[in-house]
Amino acid sequence: MRTLLRHRVVVLLGLVLLAGLASFACGGGKEIDTEKLVPEGSSLIGSIQFEKILNDVDLESIYQALPVDGGDLQTIDQLLNEAMAQTGVDFRKISHATFFADVSRPGDFLGIIVRGSFDEDAVVAALQAAGEAPLTATDYKGRRVHSAEDDQDQGALVVLEGDNLVVGTLEAVRAVIDV
Repeated sequence: MRTLLRHRVVVLLGLVLLAGLASFACGGGKEIDTEKLVPEGSSLIGSIQFEKILNDVDLESIYQALPVDGGDLQTIDQLLNEAMAQTGVDFRKISHATFFADVSRPGDFLGIIVRGSFDEDAVVAALQAAGEAPLTATDYKGRRVHSAEDDQDQGALVVLEGDNLVVGTLEAVRAVIDV
């Protein structure tokens, strides 16, 4: 069941990202605040107006067209509720997201800045419950950065000003804080 849910979440988010990238490629959007937080030198940047996609694209009909097993979640609302339970993030409260990476660096440098409404403690608790390794908080320039206790290269997250969730490699998360 959990594997099927993750597969459906990946498919749904993939569809949302595809729709967002298509609208991004067509241009016509205003600069959003999250783009101002992208670290200098990022060679790959993309932005998605998440709430617009959730409201405008007929995701329910796309989701209904996917093959369904008896135990699968039947609606987008059920899927979003389950995703919230597993991640602590209410995807309905996300307005937009900006992806960034620097493919010219020798190591991984990538992240996503998500604007929305976040409860940092709930996000950390949900990710710790779903993950294999406990998260530990460290201070970086006055910000609480959460990363895997035994492997900080695995990824990190920080909530900035309560409305920007930054997730990515530790180096990328710290670079956003530096901005």
